[in-house]
Amino acid sequence: MIVIDTSALVGAQHAHYLPTSFSGFWAFLDEGLTSGRLLIPRAVFDELADQSDGAYAWAKEREAQVVDPVEEVQATVGELVTKYRFRDGGDEADPFVIAEAMHRGFAVATYEGRTPTGNVAKSKAHLDNIPFICNAMGVECLQPAAAWEVAGLSL
Repeated sequence: MIVIDTSALVGAQHAHYLPTSFSGFWAFLDEGLTSGRLLIPRAVFDELADQSDGAYAWAKEREAQVVDPVEEVQATVGELVTKYRFRDGGDEADPFVIAEAMHRGFAVATYEGRTPTGNVAKSKAHLDNIPFICNAMGVECLQPAAAWEVAGLSL
């Protein structure tokens, strides 16, 4: 149902669902990964190592549930990288997130390029960011709170 972008995990870990206060949220993520309703691509896992010690430590304990890209996903990543401009040095996981969502018919959970109200941020409006590319490719792109609701979160 939901492919999780790096920003959704980092935002949860550091701002919105602090692990000590929202243990139910983290149990929800665990159950979602186990059931297959939620998916963390290998590229997101790798990106977490550079962006958040806390989120990476959490994901490292669940590495067996991290999804490696199949050949079709890799081919789609190649097509996306050829067609769109991805920011070097921080968004390496983006084409993998989008390609996994396309391959599985899932939505994407991301904070990228959005304001807290869900509108595309003006500073990101001219870039090929996840919401822009998802829209162009017909992939549903949700802010994390909406994605968690779709996936069944109820605290």
